Amino acid sequence: MAKPATPEGLFPALPEDLTALSDDELETLKKEHKVAADMIDADDEEFTKGLDADEIFAQYEAGVEQIESITAEQKARVEAGEAY
Repeated sequence: MAKPATPEGLFPALPEDLTALSDDELETLKKEHKVAADMIDADDEEFTKGLDADEIFAQYEAGVEQIESITAEQKARVEAGEAY
C-alpha cells in the first residue's frame, strides 16, 4: 500500500532520469503512483490529511503526468526491444 502523504507530496518522487531505472523499478513506481491516485479518488482523508482541495488536485494532476511519463518510458523500452 502507498505510504501516507508526506511534505514532498502524495506521489513518490520520480528520478530525473527514468532510463536509469530497471524494468522492475519502473513497474513498482507506476504501481505506487496508481495506489496513490486510487487513494485520492477514494477521498482517503488520512492520506490527504493537511492538504486543501486545490493542493490535492494539483498533486493529482502532477501524479497523472508522472504515470504518463513512466508509461511512455515502458513503451519506449518495448519498442526498442521489438526493433532489436
